[in-house]
Parts: sequence; C-alpha cells; structure tokens
Amino acid sequence: VTLTLREAAHHPLRNSRTDEWAAAGRELKQRGYQVIVVRDALHADEPLPGLRVDPQAACSVPMRAQLYAWAGLNVGVSNGPMWMSIFMGAPTLMLRPTTNRAGGCYDDKFYARFGLPRGDQLPTSPPHQRLVWQEDTRENIVRAVEEMMSCRP
Repeated sequence: VTLTLREAAHHPLRNSRTDEWAAAGRELKQRGYQVIVVRDALHADEPLPGLRVDPQAACSVPMRAQLYAWAGLNVGVSNGPMWMSIFMGAPTLMLRPTTNRAGGCYDDKFYARFGLPRGDQLPTSPPHQRLVWQEDTRENIVRAVEEMMSCRP
C-alpha cells in the first residue's frame, strides 16, 4: 500500500494531515500490510517514525509511476499524483476529493457542475478505483483501505 502525502507549501489548506496518515500507516503495517510512504518532494528525505519513506518516488515521475503500478493500492488526498494513479489505471483510493474551504476548482460545486456530485464515483471508474468523500483521519484511511482490500480477488 502506498500512502502519498500532499505537503505543499503554496496551498496548505489542501494538504494531507501528515500525523493522521503516519498513524494510519503504522496501523496498516500492524495489520500486515507493507506500507510505503511517498512524501511531497519538499519533504522527500524526511523520515516518518516506523514507516518506510521512498524519497526517489517523491522526486522522480518514472519511479513514482513504477511504484504505483506495482502497489496493491495507492492512497492519498486529491492531488496530481493521485490523479496520475487513476489515469494509469492503478488501484487507487482518493480521500477528500474536494476541499470546500478552498473554493474554486476544489469544492463540491465545481465537481458537481461537471457531473460528479458529492458522494459519487467517477463515471468510468473500475471497481479498483474509488473516491472516499471523507476527511483524511486515521480511522477513515484505515477503514477505506481495509474495505477496498477485502473486495480484491
């Protein structure tokens, strides 16, 4: 399971809740999953205690693509890398696809205007690609991963 963190300095409102993701990663690891964290390039070399961080995948698109293609599941909040995972056809869970406080192209109204109302899935998504319309808390992340992995053949 890859956990991709958004930790951009230019728009922190849309960032991953790093502490929640780290706690979820450690819990998933305790449940037997191999977890690899891909931090934002700004933090690529910074460790997260108890978790494997892949700095190469953070800074190299080919390395990230290879990791996403290999993973049983790629998980993160809405950001470029998560959309890359979807466009690659890789197994993907995207939490918090909208951030209403950010407005503009990040809120529910924008998505609904283009045919994706809150709670729906992308119209052509296969079963191995899901949007999770919940905040990125440890509980929501772990529950979503467990549900998705339990449906896999």
